[in-house]
Amino acid sequence: MDLHNLVMKTLPNGTRKQFQVSNWFEWCSLCDSLQMNESEIEVLTGDNLSEEQTTRDILNRCNVKSIVVTKGKQGASLYETEKKSKNGNVFNIRKTNGSSIENNNFADSTGCGDVFASAFFFRNIINNFNFKDSLVFANKMAGLNVKLNGVEELGKLNEGA
Repeated sequence: MDLHNLVMKTLPNGTRKQFQVSNWFEWCSLCDSLQMNESEIEVLTGDNLSEEQTTRDILNRCNVKSIVVTKGKQGASLYETEKKSKNGNVFNIRKTNGSSIENNNFADSTGCGDVFASAFFFRNIINNFNFKDSLVFANKMAGLNVKLNGVEELGKLNEGA
């Protein structure tokens, strides 16, 4: 699940703003994998914790297998539960940093998060939930997306895959 629309609200004047999600636990508990960007993870719980603390909290309290935090040109971080203790708390979390794909033909970043989420989900399904491989694939597809002008050219992603 991409948490983008969960934390974003449209104000009466048409501007959009991020807000804490009071029932974030219920939403997160419904997912195997969560995706959010850096600012979304900061506001999600309202607890003002670091990225590592928030991901550990979610992995401990919810039945989530992976969390991806996208970071634009800095790539993305993947957090996976490695082992759980007998009481169900996370014993170890594996963090993998995925570099973004350099692209000298930048045109537009519109849709990069959606392309990343779709590619990550797709690769997980066909690759038996290999999150690390899915991270690499999703970064590649988002990197290809920046060469396109808007959503009208999304069909061209197939040419670079």
